Amino acid sequence: MFYRVQTFSRAQILQEFHFRCQSANVFGSVKELNEVGKDLPTRAGESEANREKNRYPYILPYDHCRVRLSVQNTNPHTDYINANFVPRDFICTQGPLHNTMADFWRMVWEHIRRPLWCFETAAVDYCVH
Repeated sequence: MFYRVQTFSRAQILQEFHFRCQSANVFGSVKELNEVGKDLPTRAGESEANREKNRYPYILPYDHCRVRLSVQNTNPHTDYINANFVPRDFICTQGPLHNTMADFWRMVWEHIRRPLWCFETAAVDYCVH
């Protein structure tokens, strides 16, 4: 028994992804999510040693599912990055800052075994290149 596998161009895949996001109203209902998770602890992100690693003081990783990096040079604060594991096996993180670029790539090296997707707005640069 043979199955015919249909292939799609990159443009077709991106067009379908965009269509599905719009259909699900992914880009339009962000305000509804503002109250979600406000009762969950974010102590690691609030720590004085880690504050400069956060792009925004009000967007912090939850302690129970944050990504932990390997500790470097016995400094316990080197395990922090503003990132959370999300069910279904992916990571949600902020765009790296100048001072977190090495941590970002350490996270990729240590935790990501699948393709890396980065989403940015076209108007504002939220990621160090």
